[in-house]
Amino acid sequence: CGLPFLEAMFHGVPVVGRAATAIPETVSTAGLLLEGDHPEVWADAVLSVVRDRSLRERLVAAGRDRIRARLATDPRHSLGAILGARVAHPGGAV
Repeated sequence: CGLPFLEAMFHGVPVVGRAATAIPETVSTAGLLLEGDHPEVWADAVLSVVRDRSLRERLVAAGRDRIRARLATDPRHSLGAILGARVAHPGGAV
């Protein structure tokens, strides 16, 4: 599910995620998408976001733009609607 990534981008948090399932579609170019299970690669990606202010700011801006675009194209994508559905159907598909 891409909900944690949507929430993070909505709140201005840069995201790092796996390039699998719905995550690439959700995040697109607004985050760092990684392949594989190599802890050192994941640690390097997270550290690069922490240490590189311009990267962090670019990802935050891209995430907010991604959220705005997604909300503007389809009102069913409102974060409130998504969160409300998750609360109404905890653990279930939305």
